Amino acid sequence: MLKSKKNGVKHNKKWGKEARNYFESIQDEFGITDEQGIRDLTLACDCLQRIRTCERIVEKEGYSIVTRFNEVRSHPLLNIIRDSHQLFLRTVKSLGLKLDENEQGAGKPRGSSGRV
Repeated sequence: MLKSKKNGVKHNKKWGKEARNYFESIQDEFGITDEQGIRDLTLACDCLQRIRTCERIVEKEGYSIVTRFNEVRSHPLLNIIRDSHQLFLRTVKSLGLKLDENEQGAGKPRGSSGRV
């Protein structure tokens, strides 16, 4: 664990640059010090790291695989990416943070009834 510059809260050494920068930017801007907030921010960064790691592997191996029965299936890591993205969005929401436009999840906008 490494300490944040502003308030001494630690982050994981194993995170990539993007997860560390996200942790530090949130800490610098909001100074989260409560135990639950730090836990949620750490979980969000863990998810972000997992997403990026799985994306690199899927990019290298392809979006589909061929099973031993010669069936084409979607890559199993796509499920991990999806689940980690959903957890990331929930933890960011629990922290009360707003997402950038490029981090928005799929689905209908707030307040829309889905009716035409």
